Amino acid sequence: MRHKRDGVAEMVVDDLLATLIEYEDRAPREFIDECARHGRAMVDALDAHVGPAADWSMCASEGHWWMRIHAAFILGLMEEEAAGQQLVHLMRRLAADPDDEVQDWLAGHWPALFRNKPDSIFADVEALAWEHHAHPYMRSHAVEVLLAAAQRRDPEALDACLARTAEWVAAQAGNLDETMLTATVLLDFPRPAYRALLERLVESQVGSGAIFSMQEVESAYAGQDSPSWLYMGDPWGFYSPERIEARQKRWAEEDEQGRGQDELLDLDAYDNCLPSEPYVRDVPKIGRNDPCPCGSGRKYKKCCLNAGSDAATET
Repeated sequence: MRHKRDGVAEMVVDDLLATLIEYEDRAPREFIDECARHGRAMVDALDAHVGPAADWSMCASEGHWWMRIHAAFILGLMEEEAAGQQLVHLMRRLAADPDDEVQDWLAGHWPALFRNKPDSIFADVEALAWEHHAHPYMRSHAVEVLLAAAQRRDPEALDACLARTAEWVAAQAGNLDETMLTATVLLDFPRPAYRALLERLVESQVGSGAIFSMQEVESAYAGQDSPSWLYMGDPWGFYSPERIEARQKRWAEEDEQGRGQDELLDLDAYDNCLPSEPYVRDVPKIGRNDPCPCGSGRKYKKCCLNAGSDAATET
């Protein structure tokens, strides 16, 4: 039986998504392009995975989890307003019901995902940007989307968006970490009017977990506009054969390391002669909240975790 969704054969779209779930993170780019070609029918089908009513409390398989990331990349290829609205729904889900792993894979790519969307969608992004969020990182991502759109429009629009961002940052007296995360976008557009604000924020930070330093402020103001999303590379490079192969190698290595650790733990339960030292990776794992090894002073998740490609994540 063939059901219809907006005049397009539903069975075709559902079969595409079923195959995509089976592929997990091994889907080739041409398959993602084929999904995007189905327009509104595909947008409607993806609602079950990333829409407001999507149930993230249960995940039937790894493939269903990867669909959240595939959905973002498919919607990013589509110019329809409905695709932009669905991307906003996904951002809202991640702000209210955080999935840190999805956040990491998509971080820095949001401006590119919204690049081809009609101007009408950015009112929804702006509303999202200034709402209260359970997860602070989505605010900075939403602001990046707005700044990128304003930069494409004209200098006056960009200056207005920067002023709104600085206004919000200056008004916050609560969560310094969230304020600092949003303020990092002002470093990408070093306007003299906001330098004193950024310096005050640096001085307000306590301890070793600084999100950005006075040195970074000085470096930013010694240069020109340098929005971080311009250095992220092609988001759909995720589907290149080289990236797919690198991910599979990584998963295999992590599985092998995990099995080795499990074997040591199992033996330790029965053999008191085993050494008591903990298992140590051959290559130390970098935590999302650890200082970035590049020396920037930022946390890894806000710096090289996704810089340029999946490669930083897959090492």
